[in-house]
Amino acid sequence: MNNNKVQPMNERKASVLVVDDDAAIRMVGMSRAGLYGFHLNDPKAAITSLLDAAGRVSDPTNAYELQCEAAFQATLLGEFEDAVTTCRAVLAEPDLDDLTTWTAAINLAYVQVMLGDITELDDALSRARQIVQGIRRDHPTGSDLTVALSVGSEVLHARLRHAVDVGVRSVAALRA
Repeated sequence: MNNNKVQPMNERKASVLVVDDDAAIRMVGMSRAGLYGFHLNDPKAAITSLLDAAGRVSDPTNAYELQCEAAFQATLLGEFEDAVTTCRAVLAEPDLDDLTTWTAAINLAYVQVMLGDITELDDALSRARQIVQGIRRDHPTGSDLTVALSVGSEVLHARLRHAVDVGVRSVAALRA
């Protein structure tokens, strides 16, 4: 008997319900959202997964991170203003952990770059840059995203030479 077969959707949902600690709920919610939003091209299902997980965690900081990711997924549906509002609200919260702060800051920076709005872009990127090295274990692609948005910021500020320098230095640092 092949025990590695893909389970029907209702069994997969039921298997998620047995996860009961915040770290596991967050990990499952984020993983499912990535699967739905990016691999299955279903951002609505990703948002549902993230908001469901946010409603199940006990620590507000974990809920904030999941809400920021749901707001990010909403940008795939063109809902940029919701993402800005959510990320700003989360960043205004006291006592956030580094991963949640980075997630909110980098998602705000992403939205600002996508909108071409430099109003709070430098502040958001500055917060993300201060944290990114410390969260690499939990978010290994964080450095790449931070660099990409930093280059995008320089382009939006019409500092093209500096954008090239940021990109070249960052690639050299990542190779080292």
